Amino acid sequence: MSININEFIRKNRINGYCPRVECKDGFTMSIQASRGHYCSPRSGEGKYTTVEIGFPSQFTSLCKAHQVVGFVPIEEVEALLDEHGGIKGIAEGD
Repeated sequence: MSININEFIRKNRINGYCPRVECKDGFTMSIQASRGHYCSPRSGEGKYTTVEIGFPSQFTSLCKAHQVVGFVPIEEVEALLDEHGGIKGIAEGD
């Protein structure tokens, strides 16, 4: 993966929210981490170990379409993104 989740969040978060992630194969999903999301640490200090995910463009093992799941270990999210070729960038339209 050319960019990791913590780096993506740090570079793209605006007003506490991140745009949807797009993978190299076109898969998209929301990955959120801030004081107002189900993640840890919630303080935003240091690297996130869990994040809130949701709204995948297709069914995944971590969450069903239009479902939000909190406190997902970052390693599991990175493995899912790797299955889709890794992070390409921000999803179009976000």
